[in-house]
Amino acid sequence: MNAELVMLLAIIAVCTGPISAQAKFPVAEVDQILTNPSQYDGNILALHGIAGTVALESRTFTVLDSKSSNAGGTSARFVRVTIPQKGQMVMPAPGQEVVVVGKIVNRLGTIRSVALQVLTNPAEIQQILAQDSKTRNPRKRPGDIPGRKTQPPDDS
Repeated sequence: MNAELVMLLAIIAVCTGPISAQAKFPVAEVDQILTNPSQYDGNILALHGIAGTVALESRTFTVLDSKSSNAGGTSARFVRVTIPQKGQMVMPAPGQEVVVVGKIVNRLGTIRSVALQVLTNPAEIQQILAQDSKTRNPRKRPGDIPGRKTQPPDDS
C-alpha cells in the first residue's frame, strides 16, 4: 500500500502541469486493455472511450469502449478511472467521449487508470487519435499481442 502511494505521488510530482494535446502517448481502447492487461500494467497511455458512471464525491468514473455496440448495456466492459487530487481536471459527463492520459494499474485482477489528465474537448481528442494513427505500424493492429502472429499470411 505504501509503495503504491509513493508511486502515485511520484507520478503526480512529475506531471504537476497540464499535459498538452501535443504530447504523444500510445492510445488504447478499453477492450484492448481488458483483453491483455499485463501488456499495459504500469504504462502511461491515452485511454480512449466513452464516460460511463461518474461519481463526483469519490472522484472516479468509468470509461466504456467507444467501439463496442453495447457500450451502454448493463454488461459493458469498463476501466475505472481515479482522479488522485482535487485540481484542474474535468470530470466528464456520462456518455461524453473522453481521453484519459494516465497510468494503467492492474492490482488483484482489477484494472484501473490513475488519471494525469482528462480530455473532453473534441478537437484535442481528435488530435491525439490522429497522432497515434500516424505513429502506429500499419501492419500491426492496435490489439495485437506481442510475440503472437495475428496478421493473415501474405499471398505473395
